[in-house]
Amino acid sequence: MFVPYPDWLSRVLSVSDDKIHANPAKKLASFFEGDFEHMSGGEIIMDTSETRKVSKSLRSEKAIGSGLIGRYIEEWRRMGFLE
Repeated sequence: MFVPYPDWLSRVLSVSDDKIHANPAKKLASFFEGDFEHMSGGEIIMDTSETRKVSKSLRSEKAIGSGLIGRYIEEWRRMGFLE
């Protein structure tokens, strides 16, 4: 089931703090309200160069290839998330 982002965010924010265990996304509410849409729209390039300096595991990883991206898109289409 597809839920428009504003509706989903409203649902997340409506969870009372004493029931946050049932919806842990509420812990990230300020991120979802302020930055998520902007960042997920492709307007920001995430740079990991500083993190790679201190993380052996990140240094050993390669960039995500078009094959993996294609598999994600295929799955999202299968699920009805994309047309």
